[in-house]
Amino acid sequence: MALVIRKFSGLSDLNAFVTGRLRGSVDLTKTHSSLYLHNLTLEFTTPAETVTFAASPAAAQVPLTLAQIKAQIEAQTTGVSVAFCQGYLELFMNSAGLIALAAGGTAKPLFGFAAAASSARPLNPPGGAAPTFISLSPEGSQSNYLLTYNDA
Repeated sequence: MALVIRKFSGLSDLNAFVTGRLRGSVDLTKTHSSLYLHNLTLEFTTPAETVTFAASPAAAQVPLTLAQIKAQIEAQTTGVSVAFCQGYLELFMNSAGLIALAAGGTAKPLFGFAAAASSARPLNPPGGAAPTFISLSPEGSQSNYLLTYNDA
């Protein structure tokens, strides 16, 4: 049994981790008017696919809307879903599993993903296959949470 304790700064971060979602760190609702993504890419290693964003008309370099970003990612990948939680882009697999971004990809910094970002595997209930949930508790007077799980 390999116990792991992780601290989360809010429920959104905690929920993304527990459900196996890969979450960007940029609030896109604050930068949506500058999402000029035409010909920029988002490269996945799991699944092994690349999304190339396209604006219309391309010559005008118009910013993409959040709905267009969602539609283009989902249309160009197999089994990847997109959600926006409090303005942050979340990527996840339709069936439970790992999702990972490659080190490359020119659009990745605009969404706030780390160099080679990958999600955690979704946590299973106690007694299930690893990783399994053990406990969750508030930490301090802030909106922090401590999650304990078995990763073996």
